[in-house]
Amino acid sequence: EKYPSRHGKNRKWRRYHMKRMLEKDQSEVFRYLFFGVCSMFLNFGCFRLCVMVMHYQAANLISWIITVLFVFLTNKFWVFKSEAKDKWKHELLRFTGARIATLIMEVLLMALFIEMLLWNEMFAKIIVQIAVVIMNYILSKYLVFRKGGE
Repeated sequence: EKYPSRHGKNRKWRRYHMKRMLEKDQSEVFRYLFFGVCSMFLNFGCFRLCVMVMHYQAANLISWIITVLFVFLTNKFWVFKSEAKDKWKHELLRFTGARIATLIMEVLLMALFIEMLLWNEMFAKIIVQIAVVIMNYILSKYLVFRKGGE
């Protein structure tokens, strides 16, 4: 027997399916973190280039826009493997809304750390990105690319 019988929903069956679900979630988290690292390098690179010639908030906004476009595509097709081909506009709207929420969080935290606490710009960016990555995963998984119905 390839996997435990579903009949009676015995303990083996539940354990088998729980293990498969955890393996799937681990794979999804790994893909999210991989593309998250790629997007973080893209974000930091754009930010570093722009901050040399403009205010850090403008540099942050430009790096954010470029990164959001990259992340939407990677999350849709490779991380969460969304099959909602006819609903991509809804996903894009929810994704953009979620990213705007975390952008606001990022702008406020950057201002707090740099202007009020006088932290170094790149150190502040690293700390803020950790919080943003966690929040973005939660919002993407449970709000944007959710499985099943709307």
